[in-house]
Amino acid sequence: MSVREQFLVRYENIFEASSAKPLEEWVPAELLRPQPPPTPSAWRSALQVGSPLEMQHEGGWWQVHYISTSDGTEPCDATRCLVYGRQWGDGQVLVDVDALRPGWHWRATLDVWTTRLSHDVDEK
Repeated sequence: MSVREQFLVRYENIFEASSAKPLEEWVPAELLRPQPPPTPSAWRSALQVGSPLEMQHEGGWWQVHYISTSDGTEPCDATRCLVYGRQWGDGQVLVDVDALRPGWHWRATLDVWTTRLSHDVDEK
């Protein structure tokens, strides 16, 4: 049996069910990733239906996909967007654009972040 490197992770927004203490758990190193880079300016101008995004929700970033703006404006001028994600079944969520960022993908073998493309949607 090989020994895997693990790190103790303390979550800032997830708490133990039996107390108000932040949840802590040991996580294998290969499941961890650094924070993605800052969101590029004007990133919304490239949005198309189905574009992979990340939505800030309940202290974490959730994978979602772009549907449209809430008022028919161009994505770069919108204040809210309609998105969907598997975690909500067939549901759609109207969200402020400040809670969205590009869909990021950590490429550990290259030690680099890239934005996810439409054909990468199901990549884990």
